[in-house]
Amino acid sequence: MISTLLLSLILCQPAPPKPVPAMVGPKAVITLRGGKPIPAKIEANRTLFLSAKKSSKDPECIVKWVVFPPSLLADPENFSKFEDGTEFVLNVGPVEQEILIGAAVSGGKQVDIVAVTIIVGKGPRPPPDPNPPGPKPVDLTGIAKASYDAARVIGNKSDCAKLAKTQRGIASAIAAGGLTDAAAVLQAWREANRAAVSAMTWAAWGMAMKTELETLNAAGQFSTKAQWQAPFVAMAEGLEAAAQ
Repeated sequence: MISTLLLSLILCQPAPPKPVPAMVGPKAVITLRGGKPIPAKIEANRTLFLSAKKSSKDPECIVKWVVFPPSLLADPENFSKFEDGTEFVLNVGPVEQEILIGAAVSGGKQVDIVAVTIIVGKGPRPPPDPNPPGPKPVDLTGIAKASYDAARVIGNKSDCAKLAKTQRGIASAIAAGGLTDAAAVLQAWREANRAAVSAMTWAAWGMAMKTELETLNAAGQFSTKAQWQAPFVAMAEGLEAAAQ
């Protein structure tokens, strides 16, 4: 009897209410046109084609765009909207800066907001000159030209600078009277050169300069102190040009 009564009561109970599905609000998504992700950094003077088409599919949703700094929107030529506002075009201009672009998507009483930050950097560098200018012509003659040519073959600019100082040192020693004859000059010259640079590396240059000196000496061009100084100054000039 009791069990029958309980069963009757259970059967008479109203059915539990069915669960009401949760309201799905709008979802804000912004990309480049075509669905590609927005880059974190772009070059200056570029145009961004932005899209919110991947946002909520609700046809009644409303999209509002926000840009900071707002000065980017001061000139109407810098931006424009397309169709129902789901697409937006922005010219970022030449200024290096950080900009924020946001979109608010509303549907019914709900709103979803998304924002991205983009760094505007320097524009592309110009391509390198396919025909870069060559070295400036060197206006040298005689021993200076021979010194330059021989040094350029070796190609060590640091050594060129060292050896140029050595030649000027020899010229100064001659002017001061410390070197008074051909044998003393040549001996001091060879020793100073060896102290400044590798004798093996610079052997070809040394032989070329020795030949120049012997030619001048054979022609009687070393009868005065000034004549002795001149070839070493010329050697230095050639080396200094090669060191550039």
